[in-house]
Parts: sequence; C-alpha cells; structure tokens
Amino acid sequence: MKLIKSYGETDFVTGMRAIAALMVVVIHTGGAGLRSLGPIGNAIADLGPSGVIVFFVISGFSVASSYELSGSFAQYLTRRLLRILPLFYFWLLFMWVRVGLNAPSFGEYLDGPSTYRLLMWIPLLHYLDAGIPGFIGVEWTLSVEVFWYLALPLLLLAIRGRLSALVALPIAFEAYKGLMELMVRHPIAINVPPGGEVAAFQTSPLAYVFSFTIGVAVYRLRHAALDKFGDAAFLLVAIALALHLSDRPRYTLHDPIIFVSVLAAICILFGSRRSYICRFVLANPVALFLGTISYGLYLSHLPIAYTIDAWGIARPATFAMFCATTLGSIVVSTVTYLLIERPFQQIRFTRRSVLPDAETASDIIPAADKRVAEKA
Repeated sequence: MKLIKSYGETDFVTGMRAIAALMVVVIHTGGAGLRSLGPIGNAIADLGPSGVIVFFVISGFSVASSYELSGSFAQYLTRRLLRILPLFYFWLLFMWVRVGLNAPSFGEYLDGPSTYRLLMWIPLLHYLDAGIPGFIGVEWTLSVEVFWYLALPLLLLAIRGRLSALVALPIAFEAYKGLMELMVRHPIAINVPPGGEVAAFQTSPLAYVFSFTIGVAVYRLRHAALDKFGDAAFLLVAIALALHLSDRPRYTLHDPIIFVSVLAAICILFGSRRSYICRFVLANPVALFLGTISYGLYLSHLPIAYTIDAWGIARPATFAMFCATTLGSIVVSTVTYLLIERPFQQIRFTRRSVLPDAETASDIIPAADKRVAEKA
C-alpha cells in the first residue's frame, strides 16, 4: 500500500508541513535540548510555535484550491471537516478515557472533561471561553482552521485575480493590527484572566487573518514561470531566518505572525521541483513521508510526550525527549493515518469534486501548475 502521494510541482509543500510539525514538537518537548546551546539555541527553539503559522499559510493556499475544485460549498466543507474531525475526535476520546481512568501519565497535566467543556471542544468553539483548558493541547489550532474553512469562500470572492491579491495584503495587514488592538482591549472570549488578553487574541481565529489571506493571495499569484527563482527565494528566506536568529530585528519584520507568514508565502510562491532546494530538502522521501502523516504527528505528540515524561523514559527539555516523542508520534500517526485519516480522505462525491488525499494544510496543485504539468 503506497503511503506517499505525489502532488507534482507542489510536492515540496508536503515537506514544509513536515518541518512545521517538527517545529511544534521541538517547543513542546522543552526545546529538544537546544536551549543548552546558548542564545542561538534558544532562538532556534523559540521558532517552534511558528510551525503553526506555517500550517495556516499552507491552509490558505491549499484550501482555496480545494474550494474552487469542489462541486459545491457543501461538498467542499464536508471534505474539509472529514479531513480533520475524525482523527481529532479519536484523540479527544482517547484523552477522555485516559483522564477518566485517572491514568498517571495524563492526570497531572490536564483537567478532566465536563459536559460544558465537551460541548465547546466537539464543535471547536472553545476559543470563545478562555477559561476552558486545552485537552489534547493543540486543538485550538483546529478551531482556527474550521473558522477559516467557513470564511475562505468569502475571501476568494474578494480575491479573484492577481491585482486583487496584491491589494488584499495591505488590507489584511491593517485588519490584523486593528483587530489586535481592539481585541486586547475588548476580548471576544469570556473568562479572560487579567493579563491574558494577548493570549486570548493569539488563540482566536481573527489573529490569523493575514496568514490565511496571504495563503489565498499566493494561490492567485502563483504561476509556473516563477519557479525559475525558487532557489533564490529559498536562499532569501534562509538569510532572513539567519538575521532573525542573530537577534537583529531591524533587518526583519518584528511581528512573528507577519514575519513567518511572509516567509512561508515566499516559499510556496516560488517553490517547485525545478528548485534544487525544494527537491533535496523538502521533497525527499523522508520529508514527504513525515509531511503525509504530519496531521497525526501534530495531534499525537503531546499525549505521547506526557507518557514519556511520566514513565521517566527521557528527561524533559532534552534531545532524547524530542527523539523519543518524535519516534513514538511517527509510529502512532502512521497507524492512525492508515486506519482513520486515509479512509475518510477516499470518500468520493462527484467527479468534479474528487480531490487528492491531503493533510489539514493540504497541497493541491493550482490550475496554472496543472496546465503546465499536463503539457509536460
């Protein structure tokens, strides 16, 4: 049974998903031992949360294509929800059973479920109540995804071509800044603790208006002719990251959401298999495999990290902890991909809406790239 599916010119986006997922594992395992290396190690470890932003930009890009290839809004939304909800509900049930049984590997980390919490977790509306703790630990990002699944069709109506895509970016930037100032002073969530206004904003879907907008803009702007600049674009991204890690913010965008969103968008806009960096760094078999199972890896790594910590297999915040968590997550997410994710991905609707199986931030080749592939 073939596990890895090729997406042609945009295979490298699957590799980007792999790196994004591993970045999140790094931060959730205490920095993977990098913090012991000094300021540079700390700076690299602190990039971990940025993996989530990369996922959001990829979602804006790929879900835009998913919507335009679907036969209807209902088919598009059904496919999107079938992509993320079954595995999420599996892990929600798993954690509920383990915590309910007072399992020592979980009880010390998380509060147990209640009827109210479940009613907020199941439809992914828990961002409306800042007093509800995480249960799996990363589910807040799924609520962001679902919110934008609903909003992206409206965004696509506004971004219909390349000119409107360029116009949308400064508007989305100003919207992000305005929403941040407004929601920090007047949070839309209830039960926000004193001093928790910024955290409440950062877990709100509205905080990522720029990330999803730039993803949609890249979908409209991407053209096969740009792939000749792929290696130069990736080198530019590498230089920007190096400047950021060297603690020279005057050379980079200061806001991490904007900074990471722009870098991820540059990679998607210019990347292709013509790029040496794309082929050998992001489209190699290991990266493609990890990118294929990255959604399961993302959902499973915290429960596995809790277990490893409780059993004393590896000390927290060490490289051994990162390796043990990653290895365990790869094994588990491969199984859940084959048994849970892929069967739901293979559900078909009509011929027009048949899409490749993909990740949460799936990679679907835009129409311009498809025409080039067909000619080749």
